[in-house]
Amino acid sequence: MKPVKLLALFLAALLLLSGCGGGGTLIPGETEDETKTAAVTEQETTEETEPTGLQSVWSPMKEAPDYTLPAGASPDEIRAMAVKAMHDEISVQWFVEKSFSYDNKNGQKMPVNAGEVYAGLPYTQSATGLFQWLQYYDTATGKMAPSISGDLQQWLGNSCAASVIWGWYSVAATTGGNATFTMTPTRGYLPVGGYQLDPSVSNYKDYNTEQIVADNGSQAMLKAYAAVQTADAVVSYKSDGEISGHAQMAIEPAHVVYKDGAIDPDNSYLLVQDQHKGQTKNTEPFVTELDGNRVHYAGHVELKMTFAELLKACYIPLTCAEFTGAKPYTVPTVTAAGAEDVQSPDDLKTLTVSSPYTIAVIRARVLDGEEVLVESKKMMGSTDLYNDTAKVYDMKGFAPPSLARKGEKGKTYRLTLEVILASGSVFTPVDTQFVYNG
Repeated sequence: MKPVKLLALFLAALLLLSGCGGGGTLIPGETEDETKTAAVTEQETTEETEPTGLQSVWSPMKEAPDYTLPAGASPDEIRAMAVKAMHDEISVQWFVEKSFSYDNKNGQKMPVNAGEVYAGLPYTQSATGLFQWLQYYDTATGKMAPSISGDLQQWLGNSCAASVIWGWYSVAATTGGNATFTMTPTRGYLPVGGYQLDPSVSNYKDYNTEQIVADNGSQAMLKAYAAVQTADAVVSYKSDGEISGHAQMAIEPAHVVYKDGAIDPDNSYLLVQDQHKGQTKNTEPFVTELDGNRVHYAGHVELKMTFAELLKACYIPLTCAEFTGAKPYTVPTVTAAGAEDVQSPDDLKTLTVSSPYTIAVIRARVLDGEEVLVESKKMMGSTDLYNDTAKVYDMKGFAPPSLARKGEKGKTYRLTLEVILASGSVFTPVDTQFVYNG
């Protein structure tokens, strides 16, 4: 089956955020809790409205992006698309019509004021990416469905690491994980620049980046930073009395300055993008300029990190096989074993859906003609990513859409199953007619 190609919306050129001059080491604390995901059964409708608050030029994401590349895509093309995918995720602009406090159930709350513009997914540990967020986003207006003020808060949003991870997932089939401490060699993350990283490392809680930097020495790490290319990640996971971690993605190759024949750590730097906890510190997110708009935002689409800052915070640079060219680009595909035997919504529970790419959303719909009567979704999140069930998903626990309230006995309806990948590719392995028997 061929994916339905969704036109990619390229956001405006990256603008330097206030506070991006690099002063001070950036090591936001991060608690890598696992959060369960939920199957959400109701589709919210939205009216066409516009925010009235901070914006100067309102530019909602008009279409769901598609990051799919052609077969034979070069490493440079793959890297550039990963940067775009993460940028979209940390900068998508949105608003709500009714004020509420966004509570991620992990001790952090963010006041969300009606009519004002916010950018980027809220900071949570649920590790749900852009395509999960867009299930409740009106692309015509940028307005979020009212349901995000309820139970959805604990399911929607991303951490710093998950933002990088989903950016890589858009183009890479070789990596896994859900959080900073899982961005390890056993999950496909490879060292950049020749420093030593034991390929058996599976958890930075057991062997943290502070130890890795100490074991390699400062000169080896400076050379590694100098080798960073576009879309490579830098990751810190260490303990200063309490665990702290952060992950960032380089948006261009390292800027290297030499002094007396050696790398100058104070003047050499990376330009990175990131998401961090400042967005949900029980305070208003600060107002800044992003892609031409004044918005509430606390991440960075362009942040300067000197090599000295990276070294002090014990960052290690990581890449993946698709970025280096060691593995060719994988064209997205989806398989749904048993799809040909589906004759009713309940039959969907017999399927196993798989892809070389990480699945973002599985969505089942019952339609009467072109009208969607009911739908249900499985949104992949932290637990699925950690357990690698987001690439092979057994649907026996899926809640199929029910016609109990809207169905007419004896009437024929249309049943579809859509699979949305992290690449933005959309597949429809089930599209069939069935008679509702009550």
